[in-house]
Amino acid sequence: MLLTLSAQVLLHFYLEPQRGYSIKVALDLFLKSLPLAVVLFVVLPRIGPLWTLNMPTKSGVVGLSDSMSPGSIASLGENDELAFRVKMLDGTLSMPERYWRAFTLSRYDGSQWQRDYTYKSNYQGGLDLDGAKAVRYQVLLEPHEKNWLFAAGYPRSLSSDVEMAEDGSLYRKRKIYNQWQYQIESQLTAILPQVTLSASERKLFTSLPQNVSPRSKAWAVQLYNDQSSVVAFLAGVRAYIGSGAFEYTLSPGEYSGSDQIDNFLFESQSGFCAYYAGALTFLLRSIDVPARVVLGYMGGEDNPVSNTINVYQYEAHAWVEVYLEGEGWLRVDPTAWVSPDRVESGLQQAIPNEFKGFDSQWSFLRDIRRQLQAFDYFWNDWMVSYKGNRQQDLLKEIWGERTAVELAWLVAGVLGFLIGGLFAFLWWDQRSQPRSYQQKVYDVLFAWLLQDKTIESRGMTLQQLIDALKLKYPSVARNLDELSVDIHKYLYGTTGVSNTDFKQAQFLKRIKQLKRQVR
Repeated sequence: MLLTLSAQVLLHFYLEPQRGYSIKVALDLFLKSLPLAVVLFVVLPRIGPLWTLNMPTKSGVVGLSDSMSPGSIASLGENDELAFRVKMLDGTLSMPERYWRAFTLSRYDGSQWQRDYTYKSNYQGGLDLDGAKAVRYQVLLEPHEKNWLFAAGYPRSLSSDVEMAEDGSLYRKRKIYNQWQYQIESQLTAILPQVTLSASERKLFTSLPQNVSPRSKAWAVQLYNDQSSVVAFLAGVRAYIGSGAFEYTLSPGEYSGSDQIDNFLFESQSGFCAYYAGALTFLLRSIDVPARVVLGYMGGEDNPVSNTINVYQYEAHAWVEVYLEGEGWLRVDPTAWVSPDRVESGLQQAIPNEFKGFDSQWSFLRDIRRQLQAFDYFWNDWMVSYKGNRQQDLLKEIWGERTAVELAWLVAGVLGFLIGGLFAFLWWDQRSQPRSYQQKVYDVLFAWLLQDKTIESRGMTLQQLIDALKLKYPSVARNLDELSVDIHKYLYGTTGVSNTDFKQAQFLKRIKQLKRQVR
């Protein structure tokens, strides 16, 4: 950047290139702008990449949306932007345990799954599962302009401004436009406890539109009648999907019409997670078993340098929750039936030919990437966390134990000092440069002509000044001509006169003598 700025400065030296001076000017501009850049970086909101998550066209982007319409997507591109980072505070998470749950989709109109916004907010969930593994972790979330949050297992918030909906989703009342950090304690269970369903909930989670994918409905009813239990029914669907005919791919082609699930299950048999999750939820509802689609992320890339789990947009995932009477919502991931590597090892192992994320085989490039990611995490973690108690702790380390009033005066004093220093720097930087000897001669002549040293305007040339003085003081016209000749000989003579010779001419003294003659 400095070299580029130097080149731009150099372009303005049209008389004679001065490379060294251009670098000096560029460095001066850079150092002056750096404090402003830091202030803008810290104070102004930083808008992250917008999540283009709606999927109404023939192509889509991996990510989250509050609706899911997989049949309208011919191919699913990959977004390698960072979604969030997880710092484990207590315990560990294996790859199959990294189901980062966001929210549920409960309404289906034949082509699109959508969220239901009738859930009670600020639901008082809690950790009451005996024997389940518990972990604590901290999430540094990238801005996504929504209010949903991410957590593994059965969560309980350890941070303020985090609430839980009735479906177990975590959310923040305000949308997230900047990086935001929160802490969670989770029990790693595949079941979200809920003993009973109300009549309205049961209707919501079993409803399906009429005359949609009739073949899939009939097949589900027949399979359930043969098995006679939900667990056996799931085993039968798993055997069918995992038979080897189905394919996990990001380019399944487009499905149209009201029979999208029929086309997927019995004809194309290829798709990504949204296809499998939507189809299984449809089959379960066809036999009046409450089920819903869950959206979130699955997996994450470990960074041993920062000891974090980096979750990217391309790890967005969809799975199913089916209600078991008297127990709660059981997580079922049909994608794992057709592509176990997607759950056990991640997206790169599941579809190596379609993966577009970072997959370099050069170990030193991977190490550099981890180091840069770690630096970025530590910096943003400090930036986001530097408030509240951490800020007060730092003030105590600097100034010791102080009362609130003393701290207020200290902060005010520091701010006053900084503001005063800023104005002093601006004054020093913009101060007038010392006027040269030639300029002083001009000023004296100008003041003599107008007899008013407060006049700031300048528009007359040196010769015009001399001519005007001759008209005003004709008695010294000859002396003024001699003075003009001597000055112009120095300024425009071909041989030139040294600056020392110019000063030795004592033009200021000669002007002073002429002024005395006309008094």
